[in-house]
Amino acid sequence: IEQGKCTSDKHCPPGQICTELYRCAPGCRDTGDCTLGWFCRDGRCRQGGCDSTADCAVGQFCDVERDECVDAQGRYCTPCAPVTPANPFPCGEGPNFCVMTNNDPTLEPFCGVDCSQGQECPKGFSCNLILVAPGGSCRSDEECDSGMCHINEGDEVGFCLCSADSDCPRDACDDFTGHCRMTRRPCVPGGNDCDRPIYCIDGLCLVGRNCTPVEGLDCADLGY
Repeated sequence: IEQGKCTSDKHCPPGQICTELYRCAPGCRDTGDCTLGWFCRDGRCRQGGCDSTADCAVGQFCDVERDECVDAQGRYCTPCAPVTPANPFPCGEGPNFCVMTNNDPTLEPFCGVDCSQGQECPKGFSCNLILVAPGGSCRSDEECDSGMCHINEGDEVGFCLCSADSDCPRDACDDFTGHCRMTRRPCVPGGNDCDRPIYCIDGLCLVGRNCTPVEGLDCADLGY
């Protein structure tokens, strides 16, 4: 290519594109043409804004219509509240679950936020399965209907795993809370809102999906 000319945007520095005259000139076709941290708007690179949640800080979403990052509102990584008759939901109403930190029962658990209907998670979080044991303590495989007893190293008592969907408990509507007992979806007493099956996945029962810290990180790593 002749010096000073271009045939592709790739031949131009950040913030410039190749024109019909085969010369680099200020402008952009998309954010990829701009310097890192700048965004393409109306053919020009400018600072600020966002194209997606990946452009935002931890705990934020990208509001595309407003072209800005906004703080997530919700129980993300908040401590689980004590369950009482007056407050049966440790993480607020709905399918927000109290989640173990790094699957370690000795660490303080935290609240996840429902993403079962495809809701986006803020930066630093991903939508993960909420799996629970089907119920029942055990000391040996023979004590479980599935023939599988999981005992943590150093413990004498463990819990039974599931081997089929039928090993998972059936969901039911709680007349007092108006939510399904297992999946915590809203329900009408006497209705069929809780009749959907609960699936067995890798020995545990799937009850929901929540936004939790991305794999390898915990709430403290994210600054909560």
